[in-house]
Amino acid sequence: KLLDKTAEVADTGNKIDNVIDGKKALEGLADGITLIDDTTEGGQYRRILGYGGKKIQINSGHGYMREHPVAGGLEEIGTMNEIESAIVLDVNSAVNSGLELPSTGSIERIVTVNNNQVGYHLMQTQGSLYRVPTYYPKIE
Repeated sequence: KLLDKTAEVADTGNKIDNVIDGKKALEGLADGITLIDDTTEGGQYRRILGYGGKKIQINSGHGYMREHPVAGGLEEIGTMNEIESAIVLDVNSAVNSGLELPSTGSIERIVTVNNNQVGYHLMQTQGSLYRVPTYYPKIE
């Protein structure tokens, strides 16, 4: 059992390392989306993406790089950048259309990526910073 856990941790670490090594290219992100910042604080990969004058912090480590992936998971839907691009574009569109976020907590939204639904939680923290603490395959 300990060896299995070590393998899981090593696999998660490799995913984070691969993302960090390849982050400059940001292949697969929609046009106009920029990387503002990223971190692996607490073992979770997070990045702030910019689009339409907004900053959107996405917890990729809790979304795409889950420690315990589920069957029919996100890797079968698309790349991390494809999914996070769809989320960023949806946040921008929703906010521009007048979406009001609660002062506490988050709301759930759904995007379609490669004909599959992906749910995500959205909250606003400070000024123009929007947070997506998690995203997941939306299974009906």
